[in-house]
Amino acid sequence: MRAFIAIELPTAIRRSLETEIAKLRDLAGGRAIRWVDSEAIHLTLRFLGEIDDRTSGLIADCLDRICPNSARMSFEVGGLGGFPNLSRPKVIWIGIQQSDRRLAKLQAEIEAGVIQLGVEGEDRTYHPHLTLGRLRRAASQSEVGLLADRLRQIQVVDLGTVAVEGVSLMRSELTGAGAVHTRVHYAPLGTGN
Repeated sequence: MRAFIAIELPTAIRRSLETEIAKLRDLAGGRAIRWVDSEAIHLTLRFLGEIDDRTSGLIADCLDRICPNSARMSFEVGGLGGFPNLSRPKVIWIGIQQSDRRLAKLQAEIEAGVIQLGVEGEDRTYHPHLTLGRLRRAASQSEVGLLADRLRQIQVVDLGTVAVEGVSLMRSELTGAGAVHTRVHYAPLGTGN
């Protein structure tokens, strides 16, 4: 199965993201960008790619060991960005802000845990974000330029706070209508500081 490890978002944040996507679609247009359905948005901690059932079970066990040792946390959602940047956006995202390093520490522990299980390590630095849209391969240079100009005019303010109580192992099934995500396993975080 195609899988990833993520923090699922509450309904209120999903609705705020849906509103922002609608605003962005109206201003930036829909031809150059493939917008993500708000129901599919989550905070990815680690993309795993294709894994078998045995590896899925080992990863669930790994999360069950790591998560109780990490305290519950929260983060703020807001701020528009793009990869590699908003002047040449291939991915459009909303940022994650946290005053402490709990999220980064949790992600690093999960990364180390899955590497120990034989999953290939990531070759880039983790940058927490919520993906709103991806540039279509068929987008022309003029469409990308127009998109970049319009995105620079947009300001996304604070959309709210996410209280993180656990981490999910998710299955991702690609369909003609987009990816369908299903929770395979849930590991609650600890209750201490």
